[in-house]
Amino acid sequence: MRPIILPTDNYLLDTNILIGLVNNDESIINFLNSLKEDNIYFSVVTKCEFMAGFSSMEEVTRFEFLKSGKFLDVTDELSYKAGKICVQERSKGRRVKAPDALIIATALLHELTLVTRDKGMLFVREVYDLKVKEV
Repeated sequence: MRPIILPTDNYLLDTNILIGLVNNDESIINFLNSLKEDNIYFSVVTKCEFMAGFSSMEEVTRFEFLKSGKFLDVTDELSYKAGKICVQERSKGRRVKAPDALIIATALLHELTLVTRDKGMLFVREVYDLKVKEV
């Protein structure tokens, strides 16, 4: 299956951005308010990580956006690219966790700007020529 190539100026929100949004982080809210809703995407990995932070499904169901079609699936091609990122970076002495590699691979394959607060992911700017927005 070929990745969905979306028009430019689209963003993939890392899990920490979603958590900040739910926690009413002003800088995240201001940044996201500057974007069109149609230009914001998530990885299904982010959905899983976000949901894992709750102790009941009643808490989870409060967040209607989890039912949106804005979550990009993990495909065979994407999982292979993520695994390759883990292997390549380990050979350089950098440990990249599988969920982070899946999010990075999602941004790369769909040509999205990664929005994150994770300083450990900033290496992708130079190594993979991925656009990254720190908020």
